[in-house]
Amino acid sequence: MESQWDNGLGIYLSGCVAAFVLNCVIWIFTWLSTMITGQRVFAKNYIKIMPQDGQKTIKKASRGCLILFVLLSWAGFAFIAISFVCDLISQVFSLLRSWINPMPDAARVFEYRLKSEPDMSPEAVWANLKSLRAVESGDYPTVSEALSDLEETAGDVPGFNILKAATLLNEYGILKYTNPSIADVKKEADLQAPSRRMTHEMDS
Repeated sequence: MESQWDNGLGIYLSGCVAAFVLNCVIWIFTWLSTMITGQRVFAKNYIKIMPQDGQKTIKKASRGCLILFVLLSWAGFAFIAISFVCDLISQVFSLLRSWINPMPDAARVFEYRLKSEPDMSPEAVWANLKSLRAVESGDYPTVSEALSDLEETAGDVPGFNILKAATLLNEYGILKYTNPSIADVKKEADLQAPSRRMTHEMDS
């Protein structure tokens, strides 16, 4: 998310610079063309004999265009500012929540891994996130619940290794009741694999 935000901000700032440069080029080109062709002086002279209503209309149109350009130029800034304020409020509430209801020490281990290891595999992310939520909420998953979640994740994440994720989850010891052996987990996953492939073929 942070990298996407940084990329988006960089693209936005690049667009602002490009728009500023383009507007400068347009202004310089318009000024030079009107000076060379004499249209600037012609317009000043023509306004002198234009009816007052016509002059007011031109001034209103020019003022409206100026206001529109100003609003458009500040629209992006306003969006960034609102996003920043919302993110700041979210961070403050998150800090207050963690201060009022501190996370169990056992859960901090999994949170630290998720926040400090950017190269973590999808299987490790799943196992640590599952363990974090279980320890934090006190609602430990059963074997069937864990396998069901594994099957769902494997269907959504290409190349997700069920056995590897189950091995990590088993090592963390957060399964409810009796922890299954890895052989049992692999056996049950292998039994469900043909049905998963059949379902995938039917969907395709």
